[in-house]
Amino acid sequence: MHLLPRIKRKGAAQALKTTIVMRTTIITFFWLSVICCGVDNEQKIPTDTIDDPIVELTNLLENQPNDLIYLKQRGSLYLERGLYVKAILDLKRAYEQEPEVVTGHMLSDAYLDAQESRSALELLQDVVEKHPMSLQSKLKLSEFQFICKQYAKAHETLQSVRRQDPENAESFFMDGLIYEEKGAEGQALSSYQQATKSNPELLDAWIHAGQILDRRGDPDAERYFAAALTIQPDHIPTLHAQAISQAAHDQTLNAKKIYKKIILLAPDYTDAYFNLGLLYLDQDSLAPAHAHFDLAVKTRPQFANGYFYRGLASEFMANLESARLDYEVTRRLDPTHERAAAALARVTPPPSK
Repeated sequence: MHLLPRIKRKGAAQALKTTIVMRTTIITFFWLSVICCGVDNEQKIPTDTIDDPIVELTNLLENQPNDLIYLKQRGSLYLERGLYVKAILDLKRAYEQEPEVVTGHMLSDAYLDAQESRSALELLQDVVEKHPMSLQSKLKLSEFQFICKQYAKAHETLQSVRRQDPENAESFFMDGLIYEEKGAEGQALSSYQQATKSNPELLDAWIHAGQILDRRGDPDAERYFAAALTIQPDHIPTLHAQAISQAAHDQTLNAKKIYKKIILLAPDYTDAYFNLGLLYLDQDSLAPAHAHFDLAVKTRPQFANGYFYRGLASEFMANLESARLDYEVTRRLDPTHERAAAALARVTPPPSK
């Protein structure tokens, strides 16, 4: 008979306190982590319907190929639809005719999304040179320099911002992001705190400062999360960070309440289901744990770790066939998942002689 091994379940708590906390870094520029890592081929958006504004703009541009308004409008629509190459063609033509700040910003976004980071940086530098008083252009340039790991140049750009506006909160926040990325948490915390002083409504600065304090075990972290929620009571990332903090300090009941609130606000928020599952698993509440891991993979079908933990809950309930199937899915989605490989070997019966 295939026996279920004795496995320590406290690993779930550690997963909650370490692995998941990495998923909750709250950055205003939430898309930064994927920009420089690769993009899919451009989406094929059908434009053969007469109601499509792109079709209408294309018809207009046939008669007026250099019309600035039409070029910018079509370029903006292409950018919204993820058709970056086409967006670049239109916005570049528009910017060459009239190098406005807004057009330059859209074109730089298109370049970056199309993985042309050098062109994006050069374009933004040109915008700053042509519009030296535009603080938003300098802040955007610092953001792109941060994305491309040009940290020293980003700091220089932010210093230029503060020469114009010594109390610019966004510049302090960007400095904090750079310091945090470099592992200089003390300097990052100081920058975030300065940002909140300059602009008490800058929600992300409160969250980042709270997360740093939480990692240090400083109880003052809760005050920062509370301040962020005062600004926006239903802000999901803040609630998520607060729940993780509560769980890390063994306030499991409070953490569960927060995750349930998140689910009510955002029923497709996978991490809330997953983290709730981890909390239930850590308490040996296997059926609720399994149910929440099941909801996690239903809301995110490619979530390898969701299948792994659903399999683990099945294994603890002695449903080895279900566990084996989930471990197999985990391995297909993530061939490097070592724990799934070990678990699969555990629940797979030896070949019959």
